[in-house]
Amino acid sequence: MTVSTSGVSSPSPSAPKGLRLAAVAIVRDEADVIEAFVRHNLAVVDHLFIEDDHSRDGTRAILDALAAEGLAVSVFDGPQEAAYFQAARTKGLLQRAYAVERWDFAFLLDGDEFLTTPDRASLEAELASLPDSQAGGLRMWNYLPRPLDETSDPFSFFSDRTQKLTGFSAKVMLPASVAANEELKIEDGNHAAFCFRRKVVVHQL
Repeated sequence: MTVSTSGVSSPSPSAPKGLRLAAVAIVRDEADVIEAFVRHNLAVVDHLFIEDDHSRDGTRAILDALAAEGLAVSVFDGPQEAAYFQAARTKGLLQRAYAVERWDFAFLLDGDEFLTTPDRASLEAELASLPDSQAGGLRMWNYLPRPLDETSDPFSFFSDRTQKLTGFSAKVMLPASVAANEELKIEDGNHAAFCFRRKVVVHQL
């Protein structure tokens, strides 16, 4: 699949190999989870682009250490006006990420969200089947904490999963042709995207 700012070529029936996958996230004070977030999601995507929103708990130091380790994570400072304007800032982060590397698809994540897929080949096949300039939709499972006194491992607190998936297209995944569009508008929470005031069509992955 070839990608340019003007569009994405039509996928062939047999999914092409070698897609470049990215993920972007704006984080703040995520020291308890950020290393797991980076290491886990880099098993699914090729590069993480993270904007640190002036964390005060050591999040930035952890991110810098992971980058120094050689992991494919690029870290940017958030603007001084701080914690709001998520939609506009996510769009800006997407554009910065695309300037660093010409990826094919980008996942829009929060710092406590973890991608799951059976394998990279099946993920690429699904992405390659998306119609031109349309987005993928990611269903979300929410995990619930158990009583804190059961274990000293904080991640084992979240072993109980909700019985139902949260709504379809809880998160959008964008092809480069959409992400590079100057008219792109992203809904707060990364639940939808708009181009030229029209909602981008989303297909469940």
